[in-house]
Amino acid sequence: MKLIKVNIYGFGKWIDQQFDIATDYQVIFGNNEAGKTTFLNFIKSILFGFASGRGNNKFAQYRPKKGTSYGGELEFIDGQTKWLVRRVDGKGDGDLSLFRDGQQVPNKLLTQITKGFSKADFESTHVFNDETMRSVYQMDEQSLETEILSLGALGSKQWLSVADDLEKASGDVYKSRGMKQPLILSIKKYQKLLQERASFENQQAKYRKFQDKIIQNRQKINQLENDRTQNQVSLNRTKILAEKVATYQNYQATLRDIDQSATKISETEYNDFVNHEQQIEFIKQVNAQQEENSISVEEDAFMKNYRANQADIDYIYSRRNFVQNTIFQIEQLQEQLRKSDFETDQLQQNNSNLTEEMTKLSVDEIDRLQAPKAKLNLNMPVAVVLVSLIIALVLSGPIRWVLIAMAILGALYGGYQYQQYRTRQASEVDTDKTISSQHHFSNVTVEEALSLQTAIDQLAEKRSQQNDLQAKLDQSEGELQKWRNLYQKVGIISNYDQPDDFVAKVDEYFNKLNQIKGKLKALDQHKSQADSQSGKGDLAKLQKTQKEILAKYQMDSESFETAYRKQKANQERLDKVAADKKYLGADWDVFTQVDDLTSFETNFKNAQQKASQLDSQYNDLLTEKGYLESSLKQVFDDRAYQQVVDDLTDTKETMVEQYDEWLTNKLASDWIHQMLMSASERRFPKMIERAKKYFETLTDGNYSGIEMTSEHNLCLVSADKMTYDVHELSKATTVQLYISLRMAFVIEISDIVDLPILIDDAFVDFDQDRLQKVFSMIEQVAAEHQIIFVTANLNKNIPNDHVLKLEGEKDE
Repeated sequence: MKLIKVNIYGFGKWIDQQFDIATDYQVIFGNNEAGKTTFLNFIKSILFGFASGRGNNKFAQYRPKKGTSYGGELEFIDGQTKWLVRRVDGKGDGDLSLFRDGQQVPNKLLTQITKGFSKADFESTHVFNDETMRSVYQMDEQSLETEILSLGALGSKQWLSVADDLEKASGDVYKSRGMKQPLILSIKKYQKLLQERASFENQQAKYRKFQDKIIQNRQKINQLENDRTQNQVSLNRTKILAEKVATYQNYQATLRDIDQSATKISETEYNDFVNHEQQIEFIKQVNAQQEENSISVEEDAFMKNYRANQADIDYIYSRRNFVQNTIFQIEQLQEQLRKSDFETDQLQQNNSNLTEEMTKLSVDEIDRLQAPKAKLNLNMPVAVVLVSLIIALVLSGPIRWVLIAMAILGALYGGYQYQQYRTRQASEVDTDKTISSQHHFSNVTVEEALSLQTAIDQLAEKRSQQNDLQAKLDQSEGELQKWRNLYQKVGIISNYDQPDDFVAKVDEYFNKLNQIKGKLKALDQHKSQADSQSGKGDLAKLQKTQKEILAKYQMDSESFETAYRKQKANQERLDKVAADKKYLGADWDVFTQVDDLTSFETNFKNAQQKASQLDSQYNDLLTEKGYLESSLKQVFDDRAYQQVVDDLTDTKETMVEQYDEWLTNKLASDWIHQMLMSASERRFPKMIERAKKYFETLTDGNYSGIEMTSEHNLCLVSADKMTYDVHELSKATTVQLYISLRMAFVIEISDIVDLPILIDDAFVDFDQDRLQKVFSMIEQVAAEHQIIFVTANLNKNIPNDHVLKLEGEKDE
């Protein structure tokens, strides 16, 4: 799988750019901020989706600052097959479209390119950058050896940690000699519940009996549903045929009615014959009307009056609809006034105390009228006086005089309270009278005045409505009076005509006017025609032509007309036959092969009857289903048994879940170890062999071999046959070893995923000599796997056709 073309709609600084990519290796050169990293991020984004835009990811979206489309295309070639991956702005990680050889295919086929790799998987294997190199520099001895050895299987470090966690999790669920683990407790509880359920075996047998019946019932229902579907197809077909029988019968009857021997009359000659007949009749009428048309004295006076008042009369005719609308409007306003008067009378009848002078109370006045009235309460002063006097009669000495004084004070307080009550009561009465007088409520109580507020509003609204209607009525009647005066002036109506007759009088006048104008026009036409002798000569010529047409067909005038009508009827039958046959369509052949047409109706009725029978059987089965399900539930009405069954089900589900959890964790842990071992055994030797060549190139022959010890540790063989452990290497040589192993690993897994290696200026810390060795290694790797290498340091020995130079300063 080779990337051959990059088409960027909009991504970071790149807008509407296209790049062709070499299939072995492509070096992309550019200064800082030229867009190199943006270019590589574009490739990853199109393959695996745009960044989410949440948190720090929003800086990885590279949305273009200018208003343009976001996204683009990658074109790959795989043998003879071309793939186009297009991703543009959309929900989630963008809207994806996938094309194979120019044809759009389902998006799930993207896995044929990515082979199920996630973006994280791809970056951990196929992407090299300065962070990758720095991480190698910062590793200690143990982590370095683990990192290098883990290259034998993708993600083995994480998997080993996961395997340990899974092993511990499985032990927390179940141990062979454990007592308190959840799965052991569930097994014991399940065994106890099985013993309790044994006492209910008879009920269980009955339950299975009903279950079997329900299964049989369900099978019958399914079969019947299929029968009903098939019968419905037959019913629809027979219905269509039954409906077309009448059309086919009409087709046959019409076909029999067609007269094949009828005389064919020329359409042109028939039209000439009809036109000549009309001209002959017209000439006869002209000659007759020339003698009959004359204008009476009354009609002449009528026309003189019209000519003298033509402007007014024509205006009257043009506005007759307006006059009619005005009359209609007056009638409507009068009706509305009568209705409003009736409603006002009803309102006053329903509120007998309501008068025209009453006005509505304000909110403040209503509050004042509804305020609590003054009340007199002398219970406490009277009690004090009585108690004090009674006790004073019993006691003697100074206390007696104190009690007498209290009685006097109580009496004075009572008198004061009474005076206050009278004053407040008088004020309330004055307030009520004042408000009642202002609003003309003198003859009603306060409660009645309050209850009349809504009616007062309604009465005022009705009076306002009546005033408006009366004003409109007066205006319309005044307009109508102007028209009456104009009608009388020109003589269309008399003083005794009513408004309802105005429009009819106008129409009557103009009917008469049109009749007189018709006479005058006919007289003018007669004057312009030739004398009667030339008219008679034209008539004779037309009559001669008619005789010649009739002589050709050896018919008289009536027979000629009849023959033509039969010819037209014959053509209509032919048209109907063609239309009926078109409607019958392919079914026409079906009808021609059947002698008894009533069989179609019979088949339709039989299909209907069968549908009714199937519906009845279906309803019976549904009823039986309801009975069986109800009976099944009644078998387990015993709460104790139901509780045991429920507990048994719950415990079994819990036990299965716990077992699944234990087994999943146990098997997953074992599987991880086995798979990592298998992966290492299968790929590691090949990967080591390939890495030897790359490592030898990078170290300029200083190291000639990479070997695996019996303890499964890596050791390096120098040119002088000395062996070194990984941690004994210098940092620079360690990085070279790591690069060699990573490159070899990518090629080794190319049967899993064959995507280009992306190098993002990962070797900025290398000197020129070491950098030259890197380019030599890249050429070796590119012979087997595509590489895209972006850098700010261009090696002059790289062919120009493998170099793509970028220009730009900012917006990386």
